[in-house]
Amino acid sequence: MSDAKTEYEALIHQFLCGNLPVNEFQIEYMSKFKGEKRILSVNLYELLEEIFGCVDSFTTDFELLSEKPNFYMTESQLRERLQTTVRRLRLI
Repeated sequence: MSDAKTEYEALIHQFLCGNLPVNEFQIEYMSKFKGEKRILSVNLYELLEEIFGCVDSFTTDFELLSEKPNFYMTESQLRERLQTTVRRLRLI
């Protein structure tokens, strides 16, 4: 298992277990992914990029949520998506 995979799994786990508030998770994940310097496998990169898109779509702005409900997501929607995605991450 790669160190990168382990680190991202740990970060996501901290959020899903409630040990990291959603706003902090969003900042940490986006910063970590944008600053990633390691060479990642194609499968890992694509999945982490998908997660990035989900994290980027999280908002607490109800106006945005109502205007574009197929793009923006609530915290509960983000949690649901990450629970599904983290299962796929474990298979890489």
